Amino acid sequence: MTLILPTASFVAVPKTGTISVEEAFGFLADDFRPHLHEPVDVVRKRKKQVCFGVIREPVGWITSYYKYLKYSPYFNNTSTFGLRTKTFDQFVEKYVEGKHQWPEPLFHQASYLDRHGERVDFIYRFEELNRLVSDLNSITGVSVEVAHRNKSPDCDLKLDPALKKMFEDHAKRDYDIYESVK
Repeated sequence: MTLILPTASFVAVPKTGTISVEEAFGFLADDFRPHLHEPVDVVRKRKKQVCFGVIREPVGWITSYYKYLKYSPYFNNTSTFGLRTKTFDQFVEKYVEGKHQWPEPLFHQASYLDRHGERVDFIYRFEELNRLVSDLNSITGVSVEVAHRNKSPDCDLKLDPALKKMFEDHAKRDYDIYESVK
């Protein structure tokens, strides 16, 4: 989702609360394109202004993505991709190997927030989404509340320790950005 507001743009990273932000602030947007995830350099080509984005703790992010694809009504009946039969470990292993076979692109969070010499000006942790909402309320001059949308089902998933280490190495840029956000 690209949300271009009159004074700022929101660069949407999948599975970081973007549908909630989209639904809350979409009525203020110019050139609104719901559910479109574009990296910061593409957003800035359309409108050069301050950009905001959200990053999620990487293991939490990949966990949410797995649950979304596995249990989503959009994908769970798509046997072609075999996601129903994939364990979380198998999913992460294919992601790390760059060999995933599901219908939706799955890029690093960092590839949305920092790409081709462009970087989001303000990055918020997913766990502190309320700070982003407060700042967007301030710059837009409206008071909007954000409801939780597109929340993945609750289920406890654990990564094999060796695979977790592989994932952490693979997602190093995501961890670097996440850790840099205070």
